[in-house]
Amino acid sequence: MFLWKGFTTEGEGMMWNHKESISEHQGKGKRDIIKLAGIIVALAFIIVVSVVGVRIYNSPVNQISRQLDLGYKYLENGEYEEAILAFEKAIAIDDRCMEAYVGGLEAYLNIGDEESLQAFYDRAMSVADNLDGELLVQNMGYVLEIYQMVDTVYADMPQQAIEVLEKGWSVTDEPEIGNKLAENYFAIAKERDKSGNYEDELKIYDRLLELEKADDRVLESLEKCLIAYLEFLLKDGRYDEITALVEKYRDIATGIDFDKYLEQMKETMAEESSEEKDRAEIAEEEIQEGTGVESGQEFEEFEGNEDESIEKKNTADASQSSSWVDDLRQKIVAEDAESVFSIITAPDFIENCEIYPHTGVVAWSIDYHLSTSDGEDIWVVKSVESPELYVAYYPEGYNYGFNTNAQGEILDAPAVGWGDYCFAINFNGQREWFAKESGQRGDGSAYEIPENAIWMVFHM
Repeated sequence: MFLWKGFTTEGEGMMWNHKESISEHQGKGKRDIIKLAGIIVALAFIIVVSVVGVRIYNSPVNQISRQLDLGYKYLENGEYEEAILAFEKAIAIDDRCMEAYVGGLEAYLNIGDEESLQAFYDRAMSVADNLDGELLVQNMGYVLEIYQMVDTVYADMPQQAIEVLEKGWSVTDEPEIGNKLAENYFAIAKERDKSGNYEDELKIYDRLLELEKADDRVLESLEKCLIAYLEFLLKDGRYDEITALVEKYRDIATGIDFDKYLEQMKETMAEESSEEKDRAEIAEEEIQEGTGVESGQEFEEFEGNEDESIEKKNTADASQSSSWVDDLRQKIVAEDAESVFSIITAPDFIENCEIYPHTGVVAWSIDYHLSTSDGEDIWVVKSVESPELYVAYYPEGYNYGFNTNAQGEILDAPAVGWGDYCFAINFNGQREWFAKESGQRGDGSAYEIPENAIWMVFHM
């Protein structure tokens, strides 16, 4: 019995030890599973974080930021072509990234490629003009910076600069743009003042008044223009236009004694009426004495015949020497600037022009129409106050003089300039010329004339 019990005890002990071993093994397995699960969760978290990180890194915002940083780095290093590529990549991601346009413009300005600069600027303007709401507010600093580059981009194209600034003024309503717009208008007004184009000059001053930019400088120039225009209208007998100008500007141009011009107008009208009455009385007396014509109409025809005979004489004289005009036109069309300037600066050039019809003498110049042997016109404008001399040939005819809007753009008619020729000695004595779509300034630099640009040789 003892042995059995002992065996049993020992057997029980052995069985207890075996059970304990199984429990430990099961516990270790559970710990391994938990550990493995933890590793899997950690790996999954790392993968998720990595994917999110990659997505964040490659987000459009970060891609644009990296391209902008790269573009600025290239700019600092003077690598302008590479800078343009970087800024273009930013624009490809978001075509309304105004900061990229600012950087691109700076790069193009440093390269000096005028045509590419203007094309890129037009793209920037197209985007800026269509920004609105919160997007415009967020980008306002860059938009203003782009608009303020206009004088650099269009240094020799004031009309294009004004068109851009007019849009900028309507989009931003910012004083900085309004001031720059007024400066450009004033610069063009001063050029029109030199040409004696009073109507167009007044339209510009009207626009400046609308912009509320009528400072002392503008008012002084406006009054100068009005005085010259009123005197011109008095000489030309255009009294209705004088009255209209007085009514429109009396309360604006307070430095002008408009009543003086109205009084002069009345006196001139009275003198003309008296002269007309005297002529009628003389004509009546001649009819009664049998030495005059039978009617006022025939009297007018007689005067016309006299003028016609003078014109025929001038035409005959001109035709006798039209060969030199043909030679001038040939050299103009050949774009032989040296030969053209040699002809028009000759001591007898204006004397030779005298036998051709002209539009009369205005306050500052005389205009001539030189006729070629085949009836084409070459226009000449000679200043009586300075070295200015302009010689122009319009193969398709001269079509300036029609209505323009407030920005000086031609309405209801094609512009002139593209395909025309003009050779000029400006008021500083420098020689400038354009032929068809290209030209050369007085300093020798060349420039390109944009298609449909408006070119006017003073008041021809």
